[in-house]
Amino acid sequence: MAKLDDYLTDNNIDLTRLEPIDYDGVAAERAVLFSSPGGLQITAIRAFPGIGKKTRKSEGKEVYHYLGQLNQSLKAGTNPLLVDCLNCAHGCNGGPGTKRIHAPQDELEHYVEKRSAAAQKMYRASEGDELPKRLHELIDSYWKPGLYDRRYVNLQENNTIRHPNPQQLQDIYCGRWSWWKSVESFHFRQ
Repeated sequence: MAKLDDYLTDNNIDLTRLEPIDYDGVAAERAVLFSSPGGLQITAIRAFPGIGKKTRKSEGKEVYHYLGQLNQSLKAGTNPLLVDCLNCAHGCNGGPGTKRIHAPQDELEHYVEKRSAAAQKMYRASEGDELPKRLHELIDSYWKPGLYDRRYVNLQENNTIRHPNPQQLQDIYCGRWSWWKSVESFHFRQ
């Protein structure tokens, strides 16, 4: 976002003076809210009305604390069905890569919600009641049992850091790279 802002500034482009147009490519419609705190949950509720009670929402620094305890919740069976988490406290709309990092959250969300409402209205007008039916038919045509099942293996023990010994450090500092062959062969053997 900072690079985009630099480009606009360097080229004297003022977006407020331009006519609004749609993005190129597929419209986000339901995904418009994903960048907002709770946006995934709000979107999921539209398709699965009861999922809000089975969703955990977390943003900012708390995400890492929450995720650190998630395995314990999974083992205890107290975990939610859906986790809606964003790295930044105010979501992506006010993250450190944006120009609006210090803007009030209500201001940030106002424009996203306005865009979401306009997209929903447009889709309802153009598709009527057929859109949800067509969307589910399309999804069902690609669906296979187990399609999104995943199994993970803990490979943490493979993450080892080898520190150079004093002789290897001296070789590194003096530009003698003979130690690299042993590191390279060790690495590729794993």
